[in-house]
Amino acid sequence: MKTSTKTVGVAAWATIGVVCLIYAPMAIEYMVQYFASWAPELYLHSISAVISLNPDSQVGSLVHHQLPTYINSRWIMLVHTATAGLALLLGVLQFSARVRRNWPAVHRFSGRLMLTIVAVSMITALAFLFRTGSAATTSGPPFFNILLIFAICVLAAAVLAFLAIKERQIKLHQAFMTYMFAMLLTAPIIRIIVITLLLVASGESFDSDFMIGAGVAGPLAVFGAAVVVRFGDRSVEPGSSIVDHPAMARGAWVAGAIGLIAVILVGAELVGQIDLPLAAVTAATVVLLLACVALRLRSRAAGNHQAATDWEILQSATAATPVACLALSAIYCLFWPAPVAFYCAVLASPVVAMSLGYLPFALLRRKSMGKASRAAVAAH
Repeated sequence: MKTSTKTVGVAAWATIGVVCLIYAPMAIEYMVQYFASWAPELYLHSISAVISLNPDSQVGSLVHHQLPTYINSRWIMLVHTATAGLALLLGVLQFSARVRRNWPAVHRFSGRLMLTIVAVSMITALAFLFRTGSAATTSGPPFFNILLIFAICVLAAAVLAFLAIKERQIKLHQAFMTYMFAMLLTAPIIRIIVITLLLVASGESFDSDFMIGAGVAGPLAVFGAAVVVRFGDRSVEPGSSIVDHPAMARGAWVAGAIGLIAVILVGAELVGQIDLPLAAVTAATVVLLLACVALRLRSRAAGNHQAATDWEILQSATAATPVACLALSAIYCLFWPAPVAFYCAVLASPVVAMSLGYLPFALLRRKSMGKASRAAVAAH
């Protein structure tokens, strides 16, 4: 079992590395074409190899439609794509156990550099989104809203990772860095999902495909980060958590059930039907919830209390997704009409709920101040 787990882990990390090495140069070069006619257009040619970029096609019409938007903010987008691409490449180096063990100075330098360029990348992403506005963003308000959440989550994780390492909270730092990198990976994950959908279900609209990609990529990234942190370090000492109580777990299920009924009633009134993006995001959330339940039960059966606590935290947060949906819908009504606000909330609530659950999940890795002080002294 240990060999199998290690093999799966190596294979998964190799896959992530290949994706980053392929996608990052394309992302960086994508905005260069708006400045230089000699740019090879790697991203567009790669897509056109499998999907038509004819202006009459879904992808082609979107590419041509988005040209004025990108041209209007090409300097902002150039900085964003360049720094995001570099962050993905650095992530492959930063999360290498061999580099951390054999070249700690390189690890520290690349970590500082990565946090800096991630901050720049997310700040420019926010600048682009607010400059463009929700109406002019690809796929409109729903996609705008999810991109906004991604940028805020990545930026917050970078800040928390920096604060954690300043306090010598190594495991806490690793948990936030893992989350940050996982959320950065939503960019290539969305493209992979969209291209796959266009190949297997070309009858759907391009806007629908992009909303599915964004809605599914977010919670999948959070769950992936939790898996990496949980299985990457099995020696975490049990700590206190704000949800480490049976009543909290039961309350999450009850609140989620009541919230689900309310979401169905409100949705029937405002939206009227479940389209493919809503169905895809709902199905993905249910699958991830069942995965958390299964991992919790397996950990408990194996006598691993800490792992069971970890998965119960994420399970409770995922179960409370309908509550997050209602809260987000109320907030979004301040900016968009009620039907649009509700639609945006349904697509965004899984990643928001799971991210909020990831916070106490990560904080279990925090050492007491006494232990942290002794670790700092030992490090010196």
